[in-house]
Amino acid sequence: MARTKTGALKVHAFGKTGISVIPTSKEGKKMSDMMTMMSGPMMLGMGLLWLLILAVLILGIAALLKYLLQGTHL
Repeated sequence: MARTKTGALKVHAFGKTGISVIPTSKEGKKMSDMMTMMSGPMMLGMGLLWLLILAVLILGIAALLKYLLQGTHL
């Protein structure tokens, strides 16, 4: 890997999914690091959100069935 006078990387790296661009500025590296750090917690948050939506949906269906079947005696 080659570095510029400021120490920024200026080459591309080959990863598992193909070519990934390495930032050439301190701001770019900072943004890249921030996106990498946020991906895990964001995915966890979205997973928890979908579980919450699924639970509310199941409870809503159960409440609707209970309401509709309340008047009938099986």
